[in-house]
Amino acid sequence: MLYICGMVIFQYLYTAWSMTIFVVFLIIGFPIYEILNLFLGKKALKYQLLYNRFWSLVWGFLTGVRFKHVNRQIVEPNKAYVLVTNHTGLSDALAINAIVPTYYSPLAKIEVGKIPIMGRMFKQTSTLVDRKDKASRKKSLVEITRKASENISVLLFPEGTRNKTGEQPLLPFHNGAFRTAVASQLPILPFVLIGTRDMLTNDKLPLHPCKITAIFSEPIPTANLSEEDVPELRDKVYAIMEKLLLAHDPLYKNR
Repeated sequence: MLYICGMVIFQYLYTAWSMTIFVVFLIIGFPIYEILNLFLGKKALKYQLLYNRFWSLVWGFLTGVRFKHVNRQIVEPNKAYVLVTNHTGLSDALAINAIVPTYYSPLAKIEVGKIPIMGRMFKQTSTLVDRKDKASRKKSLVEITRKASENISVLLFPEGTRNKTGEQPLLPFHNGAFRTAVASQLPILPFVLIGTRDMLTNDKLPLHPCKITAIFSEPIPTANLSEEDVPELRDKVYAIMEKLLLAHDPLYKNR
């Protein structure tokens, strides 16, 4: 009984420690973002993204969260992609920042810009879009294309929402990521995250130290593809990612 109580206390102390470090980096990052934006304008993005990577790596080191990668050598750091991955939990963003070697700007719902402090930071590093507004979708594509010219990738979660239960390796994919890839003619780079559920089980406290692994697949070119090719492209990427999860995620390996 004492052992169980001690473990529970330790878990919540660990959670407090982890969250404190995160908030400290957030507080430090906000003025850094603003200063970079003030003096560099749109050129500030890469430096802000570098801060995000530093933030995630140091946070992981100080909290015992280990970030691993497989086949990362196939990713060209100075090339723009449409990055697509599975979405299992709130810790995905930290893992992606720490592991993905290329600069990237997430495509996010416009609502995230309303979050206090972090919303302001999201606005500077993400491409925000109102999916219900055709003009907003068109504007986001222009922004993605502009960033691609500076070798900045775009990140999307094709499932559209978190796969909370994990009953299946992946939720059905939406077409948005693949329409974006075809319209921008950027190659798709699929990868999967394994272990993010272990950090925050069922998206509930306490936090747990864990190992998060990203497994990368070969990029898929989209040159000369059109809107008609989107369903086939979507299904191809789904099959690749599902196969990786079935082969490597302990949750599915024995199925």
